[in-house]
Amino acid sequence: MDYRNISMQMLFSAMALVGNYAEAANHVKPVSQFETACNYASLVKIRETLIQLTIGWKELDVIFSEAVRTTLKRGDASRQDFARISELVHAVRGLESALATSTPPSDVVSAHTAFRRVVAGVRGRLVQLENLHKQAVAVHAYVDTGINFEGLKALADHTSARMAIIA
Repeated sequence: MDYRNISMQMLFSAMALVGNYAEAANHVKPVSQFETACNYASLVKIRETLIQLTIGWKELDVIFSEAVRTTLKRGDASRQDFARISELVHAVRGLESALATSTPPSDVVSAHTAFRRVVAGVRGRLVQLENLHKQAVAVHAYVDTGINFEGLKALADHTSARMAIIA
């Protein structure tokens, strides 16, 4: 399963929904019975879409949670699969920002809040994977030093002894 394609599809669906909030907000005070029915149908559709997106993003959370667990067990996060994880993190942060600044219709606020929480959880998992990948592929710089290691050990022993007296 290609998590990148699934994740991007979920991102686009969520962004389209946020754009739909503005349209629903324009129908706050309907004039006719027809407009009332359209407004209700629109809100029901938004609520159903939010619920479906929340379910889908929970599945993504499970996928990325398993990826974190597997990566930690294997001890190798340098795989090419994680090379584009930073792009996903950036895109999910953009979605989070859009969700935070949007004003959902009052009838769907609770579903909107639940969706935001799930998106934040997925972002957290992605950040974990990103950090593991960065640690695995980062080239560490070693510095040749002229430190007297016996003196450093003596300093550490002295400090430990002083801490025992102070405590």
